[in-house]
Amino acid sequence: MKIKYFLITILSMLIITCIVQLFPIHPGAGNIYEYYKSGYFIELDKEFSIIKDSYIAVKSMGNPEYGWVYLADIGKKFKILIKVYDDSGAVINLPGEKGNTRETDIVNVINTPNPVPFSRIKENRYYSAIPVISDNSCKFCHKNKNNGDIIGVITFESEFDSHIYYSSERIIIFSFLSLIFLIFIWIIIKWEPGKKIKEMFDNK
Repeated sequence: MKIKYFLITILSMLIITCIVQLFPIHPGAGNIYEYYKSGYFIELDKEFSIIKDSYIAVKSMGNPEYGWVYLADIGKKFKILIKVYDDSGAVINLPGEKGNTRETDIVNVINTPNPVPFSRIKENRYYSAIPVISDNSCKFCHKNKNNGDIIGVITFESEFDSHIYYSSERIIIFSFLSLIFLIFIWIIIKWEPGKKIKEMFDNK
């Protein structure tokens, strides 16, 4: 019986946790990001990729400095902190202006055999680092790079809206989990191992 009560207690705690996650505003809004990436953040990544592609297009069509002007305007308008890094992990404030420090996150993205975007919740802000892979449009500035080589990383950092983050998508997921746990509790309540053992001995 102790096992039965223990399982019911654990499942009840899981149900309470799921119910808490249904509220629209939660002080730890970013905590669950480590376990599940909401479609809300996937859409943010798409927007950041569009900005990255537009920056490359603007930079390739004329004076490279125009690319930084474009990023500054976008960052100011949408309140996004945008930084550009070269293939060594150094921040590039303007063409020819290279910083001396190397950020660990950026270096890790660059050193990955097949670089992919990296993202996380950073101090209640959404942080995304997107690698820039060389193609024909990059030859204007990066003549020594082959197609497929990584030429840098662009990072984006912005606040995220907890109201949207806790959207219907999350309500559906945690409501479904709550229902599953309730079914398990009902099964365990009906489970009577002691009665089955007693019936076994009675039959003998």
